[in-house]
Amino acid sequence: MFYHTLYVLCKEHGTTITALARELNIAKGSPSNWQRGASPNSDVVMKIARHFGVSCDYLLGMDDVPSRLEEFSLTQDERELITCLRSLPPKVYRAVSASVSAFASSLEESAL
Repeated sequence: MFYHTLYVLCKEHGTTITALARELNIAKGSPSNWQRGASPNSDVVMKIARHFGVSCDYLLGMDDVPSRLEEFSLTQDERELITCLRSLPPKVYRAVSASVSAFASSLEESAL
């Protein structure tokens, strides 16, 4: 199930599973293992889900809906921001998150 879902996502985004694995620094033999039915580890699932903006449940075949962001009444700008954040490498994502949190805290303190 995982391999098929990943294959479809890659095809929709104009890439291959091998190219995706290379881009995300996933072990070279992993795609072959997945094709034979092996399950990826949780870090890999999260990395791929974040890359495509889908849920881990969707990737693993436990949900038919790629993303449930719409259920939370987000604006289009908010959805685009989340998609952008999810596409960032983990180190950059953490840095951006820390910067936004610090900025929000400074705004809250200045309002007091």
